[in-house]
Amino acid sequence: MTTPIDDRIDYAIQQWHDAVSEAERVLSAIDQAMMCAPQSPLHNALWALAGGWQQAIADLDDTRTTEEWLEWWWHECRLGEKPKDAALHGEDLQAIVSIGDLIALARRHRVAEREQKVLDGA
Repeated sequence: MTTPIDDRIDYAIQQWHDAVSEAERVLSAIDQAMMCAPQSPLHNALWALAGGWQQAIADLDDTRTTEEWLEWWWHECRLGEKPKDAALHGEDLQAIVSIGDLIALARRHRVAEREQKVLDGA
């Protein structure tokens, strides 16, 4: 079962992805031009901001599953640069190559978690 908040979460994930992707692109250019270290105050400030945004999205999620997917997408898949396969329990693996794929997977996970809670009587 979806809830009205699911559309807001999906929209926020898309916005987060677009902003973090652009920040990484700009920081890469700055790093090359200015020889800026990855642990510089500029990097730290931007990643703290992106992480805070990620946490705010996760806080909207009553199932607490979205945060794991955002972490995986950002750090493992490099925001789509290194697509990977993923699946929910009982599903076949599928390639997650775009933010749209991730959004759909995260939504299915939220819905499945809510349905399981209903079945469990929670």
